Amino acid sequence: MGGGLELMGSGAIGWGIDVEGRPMRHCPWPVTGEGRYREPSPKEIESVYGISGRAVAATLRYFEACGGDTPALVEKLNRHAPKGPYPASPVDLLDDSRWYTNEYYFYLQMFCKKAVGRYDWHVGEDGHDQLPVYHKIWEKGFLDHLPYGGPDRDSTFSMLCAIFKGYGARGVNFSDLYEWADLLCRHQGAVSFRDEIVKMPNTWLSSEFWYYLIEFVKIVTNENSVFAIVEACFDYYDLEGFSFAPDGMLMHVLQYMLNKSTRAYHVEIDHDRRRHRARFRLSRHPAWDPAKTGPYYAACTLSGDQAILAAYRLVVQKFFRLDLPPRISGVSGMGTGEVAFTLQWDRRVVSVPFLQLLGANALMVAVYLGAGALAGVSAPFLFLAGVFAVNFTIALFRVYRHYANRIAILKDHLERVLADSRERVEQAQTMSAELLEEKKQLVAERDETARRLRITEVYTRKSLVEMIAAGNDPTRIPPQDREIGVLFADIREFTRLSENRDPIRIVELLNDFFDRMNRCIIGENGEIDKLIGDGIMALFNDPDACLRAAVSMCRELRTFNGSGPFSGDRALSIGIGINWGHVVAGNIGSQSKMDYTVIGDIVNAASRLEALTRHYGVPLIISEEFRKRLCGNYAVAFLDMVQVKGKKAPVAIYEVYDHLGPDAVACKQEVAGDLERAFALYRRGAFDEAEAIYGRVRGQVAVTANPCLDDTLATLDFYIRRCRDLGRRRDEQVLSEWDGVFHFAIK
Repeated sequence: MGGGLELMGSGAIGWGIDVEGRPMRHCPWPVTGEGRYREPSPKEIESVYGISGRAVAATLRYFEACGGDTPALVEKLNRHAPKGPYPASPVDLLDDSRWYTNEYYFYLQMFCKKAVGRYDWHVGEDGHDQLPVYHKIWEKGFLDHLPYGGPDRDSTFSMLCAIFKGYGARGVNFSDLYEWADLLCRHQGAVSFRDEIVKMPNTWLSSEFWYYLIEFVKIVTNENSVFAIVEACFDYYDLEGFSFAPDGMLMHVLQYMLNKSTRAYHVEIDHDRRRHRARFRLSRHPAWDPAKTGPYYAACTLSGDQAILAAYRLVVQKFFRLDLPPRISGVSGMGTGEVAFTLQWDRRVVSVPFLQLLGANALMVAVYLGAGALAGVSAPFLFLAGVFAVNFTIALFRVYRHYANRIAILKDHLERVLADSRERVEQAQTMSAELLEEKKQLVAERDETARRLRITEVYTRKSLVEMIAAGNDPTRIPPQDREIGVLFADIREFTRLSENRDPIRIVELLNDFFDRMNRCIIGENGEIDKLIGDGIMALFNDPDACLRAAVSMCRELRTFNGSGPFSGDRALSIGIGINWGHVVAGNIGSQSKMDYTVIGDIVNAASRLEALTRHYGVPLIISEEFRKRLCGNYAVAFLDMVQVKGKKAPVAIYEVYDHLGPDAVACKQEVAGDLERAFALYRRGAFDEAEAIYGRVRGQVAVTANPCLDDTLATLDFYIRRCRDLGRRRDEQVLSEWDGVFHFAIK
């Protein structure tokens, strides 16, 4: 195998079905006598070459879109392909009209995963299902459900066990399949498929794992038709014990048996005894997990339905001891999980011992003709009585032998079942101690892994921890374009506030502050990107959630100031700036030290908005682009048109004051009209008139003596000073032009 379970990056474990070093068994495509590709017949497509060129071409295109090296991939495929067929080129693999074996497509998928460095890589992972018809479950990789038993159990292993026995008797080597199965299950359980499960035909499997195994059987046997696979191995499916039931009860026994052997389907059978036919209807079992209806499961459902159709047909033949399998008609719903079909068979003629009866009756006639002394009236009656007695005795003996034979078959079957049960009990007893010990170790490892991940989450991003927990390698994630909200928050003048205080006490207070602020962010599904000194950078996918988090932070700060040592002149104040737009999310750094973060113009702009809160005296400023994205109703007021340092285009900025008390909000809304008129005069350059309105509004606000309006007073003082300064500069002819946009020369 070449090490199917391998380490992928630092601390992240991934698995893969590594096919390096193993040559393909089968010809990947049909060839002519000269070794060139030829178009397969419909029968060949149905039975062997079951993968369309559409699937191969789409896989290769997506591999290239992910940055894959196509020439290296094709060279590796040609190196593993059987000698003889001409080497494929990238042009050949992009030809939609070609057909391939399951095995060749399997190798293509595995080499793509290996080249990309991610064994969870699959076509359509970006949300587009490029291969809606041709998906195979192993394209996706990873088991989502428990392979054996538990709440995910859907079907018994008995049919697959018969397939392994049947093809094994023909010399097919399943060692690769067993190894692939163990690699699939290694992260889901410690039980060995090769050493334990294969020997236990009545084990329950999840349908997902059942689909994997059927697809692997196709690869190993070079057979595309599941119908043909089941038919070829059905003789190894043990049903002798059930055949002892009376004919009238056989269909009831069959329906009971089928419903007991699957939790994926509910089976109903309508048996018409006079017409010798039965209508089968299968629907999803009430316990069926709806998560198992995605594209990668749904496409494999067709394989499961084909197996059911073949198996049920042969079960009926065996139950009724028919010479030929029943005919199939009225098939509907194949591949949907809601299947119906009809089985029709010829009337079974009861076996009659013609030779024995003929010999016995010939002997009676000879005796009658040779016994001339038996003349008389009663002779014919004696002859008929003798004939009847002999024929009845022979028929009775025949019936006795028939049922004695069936009883012997039943006893033999029961003995084998009991012997098999005893063997499984012995195996279970042998395994139990080992499994208990392994379970203890697995639980300990799981708890230790969870503890380490919790610690890691404290020091890094939650999304990275979730990637690692899922088995992915964050260091291999390519840069991605995202549209998000960026929030910057920073404590104002923290150095001055912490003067003459014990440093340890300052750290404790900072931790308390960050704990409160972080809860506000995480409570709205935000993600903390980093802590920068006494500041926070957070990311949000929902603009309304982002603003709610910012408002909660402002309110929580008042609670913090009221309960801690920071109050009065030394009360903490924060500035929050929020922007919205496109960023690039990805790894920044080197292989030895890396940071997964976001970069982009809107990140810098959000930082500039946070810095502006110091000048305007307000705790929360948002951009015009962010305001447009909001869906809810918020207390928002236009603040200014500014050009921040490092930006050429002016931007509109807004103040959000939902965090204030009801009285303060009402007061700000009452003076909103005056402030709009003042700002209109300010933008036209009428600085004196604007200053007069700002001064009058300031007096009106100051009269309320509401501490929540201190920020508003600071904003009004800022505009009054600016109007005076701009008016003075214009009088001194320093301000030659005015476009209503204030240019900040500092951050």
